Amino acid sequence: GLLYREQMVEWAYRIVDHFSIPRHTVGKAFTLLDRYFIHHPRYSVKTFRLVAVTCLFITAKLNHLRGSAHEPSSSSSSRGTIPSPPPPGLLKATTLVDLSRGEYNLPDLTKMEHHILTTFQYRIHPPTSYCFITHLLHLFPFGSHGLLQRVGDIALFLAELAVCCPYYTTCPPSD
Repeated sequence: GLLYREQMVEWAYRIVDHFSIPRHTVGKAFTLLDRYFIHHPRYSVKTFRLVAVTCLFITAKLNHLRGSAHEPSSSSSSRGTIPSPPPPGLLKATTLVDLSRGEYNLPDLTKMEHHILTTFQYRIHPPTSYCFITHLLHLFPFGSHGLLQRVGDIALFLAELAVCCPYYTTCPPSD
């Protein structure tokens, strides 16, 4: 479990950085993944990967539709294994299928997308640590912008790291 999660989180961050998708998309995707596996606790490694990729696809699509502000890309790949990026923020299902190297196909991805969406009755916008951090930062006075920027950067970095750690997935959600 832990190794696969870390690998998929790292892979997801590389994908969103390459395609200029906001990094908080990964946190949203793995929140969705964790919620999905509460309802479906038995799964194979292949299913875990498919659900992770599908959750990333769903959240990337939602960010693109909502017109989210894009964060600057912090890394890029020069290995040639990732195709040229489409317009910023747009991640195509066919691209994700190509990146799976034959592990799954387009019908697998679209079927899983439908299954995830129906599992949650299309309620897929839970609050995330990113949401809390950004809302809390807006409560601080404007005069402390430099300090506020540093605190925000550190908090968001720690939130990104927490996505890798399965410990936080076992904590019950707040009511």
